[in-house]
Parts: sequence; C-alpha cells; structure tokens
Amino acid sequence: MANFVTVFRLAYMNLRTQMEYRLSFFIWLGIKVLSYGSEYLIVWMVLDRFKGIGSWSIPEVIVLWAILQLSYTLAAPFLFHSAGKLEQHIVRGSLDYFLVQPIHPLANLIARNFSWTYSSQQLMSAVVLVIALNASGFDWSLPKVCFLLLTILGGISFYAFTFLFGGALNFRMIHGGRSIGGNIRWLMDLTQYPIGIYPKQLQAFLTFVVPAAMINYYPAVYLLDKQVELFHPSLPLISPLVEIALGQIGIRLFTKGLEWYQSGGG
Repeated sequence: MANFVTVFRLAYMNLRTQMEYRLSFFIWLGIKVLSYGSEYLIVWMVLDRFKGIGSWSIPEVIVLWAILQLSYTLAAPFLFHSAGKLEQHIVRGSLDYFLVQPIHPLANLIARNFSWTYSSQQLMSAVVLVIALNASGFDWSLPKVCFLLLTILGGISFYAFTFLFGGALNFRMIHGGRSIGGNIRWLMDLTQYPIGIYPKQLQAFLTFVVPAAMINYYPAVYLLDKQVELFHPSLPLISPLVEIALGQIGIRLFTKGLEWYQSGGG
C-alpha cells in the first residue's frame, strides 16, 4: 500500500512538472483524441458498409473494440514508458538508481514515467463502450455490471503482462524484449473483431496460446448473451480470471528479472 501511495504522489509531481508547459500538454491530449477518434470512426465506417460481421451487429463489434481500447489506455499510463525504457536503463546501468531508492524498483519506474496524456483516450473509450453497450441491448443488472468491471480489470492485467513480459526479457536480452512484447500486443488487435471469422487454428491460438480473445471476445459473449460456438462453455466466465492471473505472472517475471540483473557499476 505504501508503494501504491508513493507512486501516485510522485506521478502527481510529474503531472505538475508537465503542466509547466500547459499548451504542449493539452495539444498532445488533443492529438491523442483525434488519433483514437479516427480509429473508432474508421471501424464504424467499415462495419457500416457490411452491416456488421456475421451474427455480430455494428454496436456489438464496437463493444469488442472499446473493451480492448479501454483496457489498453488504463494499463499504458503505468507501464508503456516504464517498461519501454527499461532496456535503456539496463544498457546504460542507470537502473541502479531505481534499485537504491527506498521503494520497489517497478513502483519507482512507474511513478517517474507515468503518462497522464492517456486520460483523454480513457474517457473516450469509456463513453464509446457505454454507448455501444446501450445500442447492443446490454442488461445493466448488478451481476452484468460487476462482470463488465471484472472484464476491464482482466484486460488491464493482460496488457500489463505484455509490458512486463517484454521488460523481463530485457534482463536476458541486450535488445528485442520490448519488440517481443509489442508483437504480442499486435496479436491482440486481431480480437477487435469476433474471432469466429478466423480459421479454427487461429481461434485456438488466440484462446489457448496467446489468450488475447479472453480480453474481450469471450466476456462479450456472456455480456451480450451471444449464441456462438465455443471451445468450451465455461470460457466466457473464466476469461477475466485467466487474464488477472497472467498479470500476476508478469509481475513475478519482472521481479525474477531484477534478481538476474547485474549492476552496470556506474
């Protein structure tokens, strides 16, 4: 808990530093709004041309996309830059600075690299998700809402796993750890559409090898009461728990990587 509080105190100080250049900060926020907004618009235009995908209507596909984006934009402020810059710290030996501070190195990295500019995408993704759920006839009952929140938490955890997995590889590889983690996240983009449109082999890969489909597809089957063919009927309900478990594995891998680290001596 102490690390958690310290992270947000340091992150708040980081925000105050960024706000010294307010025009630059808000311009960057606006650029991200335009970037993510254009992505949603493109997806909507493509789907509108085909009136949906299979048994999935346009709003239902947008639900898949919005869960993916909201999960990413909630995980990225903490770990995108923190894990992404790890390779540089290891090569230069500057990781030593984080190891001698009275705070967990990962918490320290997060605090000093926390990105506040994702707030615009978080708000946009949340609004789009609510609108798409309403248009899909979502039942806003307590069990469904709780499962929706659990789904988002699972998505955050899986994205965290990809960041931390790539970071952990940097303790064993001079270069390339970040790229490997990025390639895993690229596979996750395949799940912006119902995976039922893909061959069975790819569906199985996105379910059991790189379980990206457990972020949004399987939970959406339950949330939207979809009648689709599944590898197992329990997959929609266990998917968030699997993703949360992977997030914990990512933290353990990162911690193990710290044990492998040898000081640069600088």
